[in-house]
Formats: sequence, structure tokens, C-alpha cells
Amino acid sequence: MTKPIVLAFTLVLTCCSIIDFSADESVNSNPDTDNQIIGENEKIYISFSFEPERNSAESLFKVSDYRGDIDGDFLWEGKELCFIPSEKLIKGRRYTLSFSGSVDKKEGGQARVELLVPFYYICENSSVPFVSGISPPGGSVIGTEDTVRVVFSKPIDTGSFKKGFSVSPEKEYTLTWENENKEVIIDPLEKWENLTSYTFSFSSDICCTQAMPLEEESEITFYVDSSHTNPQVISTETAMRDIASSFPALSQDLDSIKYNDAIKIVFSEDMDKESTESAFSIEPYTAGRKMWIGKKTLIFLPETFWRWEEKYRLSISSSAESENGITLAEKYSESFTADISELHLSSLDGKADDGFPISSFSESSFMEITTDPVAPYTYNFIFNFSESFASDNDKLKAQDSTNISCVFPPDGTSPFPRKYIWLSDTSLSVEYSGFTPYNSISNIHYYYLLKIKGGAGGIINSMGSYLSEDIKQLLRTK
Repeated sequence: MTKPIVLAFTLVLTCCSIIDFSADESVNSNPDTDNQIIGENEKIYISFSFEPERNSAESLFKVSDYRGDIDGDFLWEGKELCFIPSEKLIKGRRYTLSFSGSVDKKEGGQARVELLVPFYYICENSSVPFVSGISPPGGSVIGTEDTVRVVFSKPIDTGSFKKGFSVSPEKEYTLTWENENKEVIIDPLEKWENLTSYTFSFSSDICCTQAMPLEEESEITFYVDSSHTNPQVISTETAMRDIASSFPALSQDLDSIKYNDAIKIVFSEDMDKESTESAFSIEPYTAGRKMWIGKKTLIFLPETFWRWEEKYRLSISSSAESENGITLAEKYSESFTADISELHLSSLDGKADDGFPISSFSESSFMEITTDPVAPYTYNFIFNFSESFASDNDKLKAQDSTNISCVFPPDGTSPFPRKYIWLSDTSLSVEYSGFTPYNSISNIHYYYLLKIKGGAGGIINSMGSYLSEDIKQLLRTK
């Protein structure tokens, strides 16, 4: 039999770092939700809750489309940093606001900010077709046999594309259409000429299947270098959260990631840190720190830890570059779900003649309990959980998540926990004191609600297991 553990209450004081990593609480922005539609006169901005060092903030603020970063100026209004594009944004085009890195505070220290918000200008899904993406991006270095993928907002009339698309200097190529003619792969019939710049031109002769021409004519340039190697993602690994040991790998299966594990991403080439960090994202948005081991290994440390039953998607866009300025051949994407068990209250125990133990709970059907016959009218409950609370900190958090309150009569007093005893890592005994027994003279029954707080902010152990919702049980004293 496991020896009972009696916990004493202790107060632990911790020091705070001068670096504030509460990214999502530091700023507001417009746009602030994915695929938001920005009106013609709306500002594009980031507003800080602190006084930032302006040069530090401006260096991290970017607006981009499929062609790359948009040129523009910055305007400060107090703590609000506005982006003013040099040329008017294109109606219906999809842009991305990004802000990634540590911002210096005027009063000292730093705040980590991570924003990546795609948005549309004026209207979404414009009736006019446009180029929504090119992979690799324009300006990239490509190999002599590399293909280029162009993505359109609407299905394209393939005959009009042959008429309106050209390559300079001239080069024979094949076209492969995919995704209901929204994507085309351009493949050289023979190798691209080494050490040559090629310009891809898209004229207004290109139309969608409804005969609407492209919103604008555009050109994209690539440089061919046979000695180049496109960087690749070699592996994604779960890693121990241990900076001193360089984050030892635990598994190459992200579905095995635990509550507080890091993610280690290994590339085939030395990477440009700024472009690679900007290209990295996790959905749903997860705040965290990015660190590097050498030049090929990116570490992501989540701030809020992984959540039970949440499906995540890790992405690295093709804008990530090697130190030689060569981009990923294509976007990398991987989905995963954290390996965390749901926490259950297996049973609630009390006196056997009161009807315990029980494993289903109700806040409308009461369970009668017989308290000690004399003041302070105590009653002992045993909470049996499905998962372990191994550390003292786990146990203290579990104790703080249990509560009993008087719900009737209105002037009744609520009992309080008098003693906690852990019978094992999964079994907690709590003695509550201060119940009021049934008053036969006034014929009043006293009703109490026992509650264990659920959800991500409720009872939780160090492995991230928590109750999916509050557990409530109505009690009535005899």
C-alpha cells in the first residue's frame, strides 16, 4: 500500500526575468484575425501596451504578398505603429502582416511579439483573377531542372495562358495544370541555362474561365545556378525542454509530443535565421520562443504549452532561405496532436452508507451526506483521479481546484477544507469542516455544491492532463 502523503502549505517566491515573453498580451493590430478584409481607408497598424524603442519595432514590421515584402513608410501615433505602403494595395489581393521578434522597451528589457495575419485588401475573392502565389518566390535562385508553380485565385483558361505567358530569354517548357486549373507547373523542356536570369511575364491576355483578364500585368525573375541546393526540412522532432543539453531529441513523431516538450526542426543547409523564423508558423497560433542550435536546427519553445485534443499544424513557407539566399523548394507542412491523456475523476468516495462511491455526477440531483454529529460538523471525501499528480506542485494545484459552497439557504455558510492527505498520486482525501446539518425544528435542509474546476485553467497535472469541463455534485446534509 502506498504510504499517505501529507502536504504542508509553502510559499515560493520566484524572480522575474527582464524579458517579457507574453507576446499575445503585448500588442493589438489591424488586421487582427485571419483573412480579415481591410477597407480602403483603414489603417494597418500594431499598437503596443508599452513604450517600444521605435527602430527596434520598425525593423520587425512587414507587409507582404506573393511577390515578397511591400515597400512603405512608418508613422507613429503614440504607441501605435502604422504602415503606409508606397503604392496603393491591389484590390482583392491577399497580403500578410507579420511581426516576429524581440522588441526593446524604452524602460528596459524586451517583449517577444509573434504576429502572422493574412488579410485581403477591400474585398475577398475578387471577381477579377490574380496571381495569389508563386513557388519558389520571385527573386529566388533555382536549379537547372527546377520547376515553378504558379497559383491563381480563379480557374484559368489554359488557351489564354499560352497566349499571355512568356519567358525571357526564350525557353521551351511544358505546362501541367492542377487544382481545377487554378495552379500551373512550369517545367523546362530542357534544362534552364546555368548562370542565367529568366523573367516570367503574365500579361492581361490571361483570363479566367469566365473571360475576366488578370487584374494587372506582372513579371517575376529567377536566377539559375546549377551549384545551388534547395534547403529541405530533414526532420521534425519532439525535444526535451533542456537548453543546457541542447534540447535532446525524444522522437521524430510529433504526435508523441508531451505537454511541455519543444519542437526541433533540422534543415539540410545552413539557414538564414530571420527569413526562416518569419516563414515558421503554428496553427492555431501558439506563442513561443525561437532558438537556434548552430545554423541548421531551429528550436520552438511554446509559452502556453500544448493542449490536450488540439490539432496543430506546423508550417514553414517557401520564403525560408538558406544563408546563400536559396529558398525551400516548396512549403513544408505537418499536422500533429499532443500525446496528452484526458483527466477524469474516476470516482468520488465518502461514507458507504451515504451511497458512495459514485462515478457519475449531477448538480441537480443531490447526494445526502452524514456529517460528524458535533461541531465543526466535518465530512471526508476521497477524490480518485485517472491520471497521476506526481509532484508536490501538481498536488497543491489539484487541492486548490476543489471547492464546496452552500447554495441553499441563501444565508448558509460554506464549509472549508481542513485537511488534505494524498493516499497515492491519484487519490486525494479532503476533510471539509463547517457543514450545517438538517434542522428538524425549522425543517430546513442545507444544500451544497461540490465543484472541481475543469478546462485548461482548472485542475491539471505536469503532463498536461486536465478535466474537459467542471465536475459538479449537489450535496445535502442529513
